[in-house]
Amino acid sequence: MTLVRGYKTLVFRMTYKGGKMENTIYVGKYKIPKTGVIKLPNSKVKILSKYLSNKKTGQMKYAGEKRADGSKLFEDDRLTIVLEEDAFWPFISKMTLKEAEQFRNNLTKVIEYKKKGGKKQILLPK
Repeated sequence: MTLVRGYKTLVFRMTYKGGKMENTIYVGKYKIPKTGVIKLPNSKVKILSKYLSNKKTGQMKYAGEKRADGSKLFEDDRLTIVLEEDAFWPFISKMTLKEAEQFRNNLTKVIEYKKKGGKKQILLPK
């Protein structure tokens, strides 16, 4: 675990062949119970075409949001999936277009399996 801008951060990488997927979990906002489980009842999954962050504060931004004078935005062109809970992003996944396409293909296979009445757990990629 590393400390980044005052938040406890876990960084792990899940890579498809030749990929550069980066997944980060920010837990600093939460008190971690003895069970180790943090429930996020108000969370929503959001998909962004790229990652933008205010370099000065580290605050994440959506495209088109105005920034304070003098601050610069950090940009990462990878497709980004975030889990948002009360204007905080505890989970951020950044992936290349190729990785996003592989993710979509695997998700589509699972959806089709479920539509056909599949009851077993399948895990993709294998």
